[in-house]
Amino acid sequence: MLYCDRIYGEEKISDPAVLEIINLPVFKRLKDISQAGFFEPYYPGTYFSRYEHSLGCYIFLKRYNVSREELIFSLVHDISHGVFSHCIDYVLRDDFAVYQNNQDLIHNKFICNTNIQNILKKNNISKEAMLNNGKFTFQDKEIPDLCADRIDASLRHFFNYKILGKKEINSIIENLMIVNNEWVFREYKLALLFAESYKYLNDRYFTSIETVAMFWRVGNYLKYSLKKQYINERDLYTSDSAILSKINKHCIEDQKLKKLWDAMNRNDGFMRSYDSRDPFILCKSRIVDPLFLEGNKIIRVSERNYSWKNILKKGFNPKRYQIRFSEIY
Repeated sequence: MLYCDRIYGEEKISDPAVLEIINLPVFKRLKDISQAGFFEPYYPGTYFSRYEHSLGCYIFLKRYNVSREELIFSLVHDISHGVFSHCIDYVLRDDFAVYQNNQDLIHNKFICNTNIQNILKKNNISKEAMLNNGKFTFQDKEIPDLCADRIDASLRHFFNYKILGKKEINSIIENLMIVNNEWVFREYKLALLFAESYKYLNDRYFTSIETVAMFWRVGNYLKYSLKKQYINERDLYTSDSAILSKINKHCIEDQKLKKLWDAMNRNDGFMRSYDSRDPFILCKSRIVDPLFLEGNKIIRVSERNYSWKNILKKGFNPKRYQIRFSEIY
């Protein structure tokens, strides 16, 4: 299979297990799950899918000497995402909004109910390759460290939101290496460029008032649809277009649902509020502190840059908004 990726270019995929997984319906559905939620009304032209990101992680890690098991895990790491990605965290439980980790909590149970374990067995690959057990740290690591998941998603966001150009993105990719099982930049200036770009991405997009309004509105739309039994919880793990199709056929007779749907598609009608009647909404905040090579030592950006140390202290705190929505009144 020859795959053309917007970040890495053409890539030949020949591993039979990988090809089988890519062709499974449970993996193909990721083509129709937006990486960022329901972003198009708020940030037009920025869409990319969980499918693209999952293949991107696999392609990125193929450049390094990582195990076949870790490559498989990189491919399936997002397979348990629900519709509109982290919007689900605003549907199932109030505290999920702070962590945005529903997909991680259900990953192992979800993937064990797919045909992936049979594919692995047939190809003499350990079942561990599909499980989220903290073993594959090149692919997945806690913030503020870098990992393939964080690197690939960031590069796609940088590119789509025009934060960085292709030349700068290629410089970042070429400057990264693995040293002592850690992702390390060869140069401080590129480590800092990645860190500062990621902070801008977090502040301008991941935790902006527009994004928080989107999470809240999509969450309300889905919660209302569950309450009215237009959908059930299994439908949350289909695809974006499938669930919209199932819900929106009820908009004709249900004016409240129509109002929620219309609000979802508006990038206006909300503002910061200090009125106790308006909802408080939390949003996960992210920040990174990359490692880089200085002489023969590996240090963090925060060890070289004192101002970054101060930024880090605040960067982990969830963003908290009180918002007035016009559709409520």
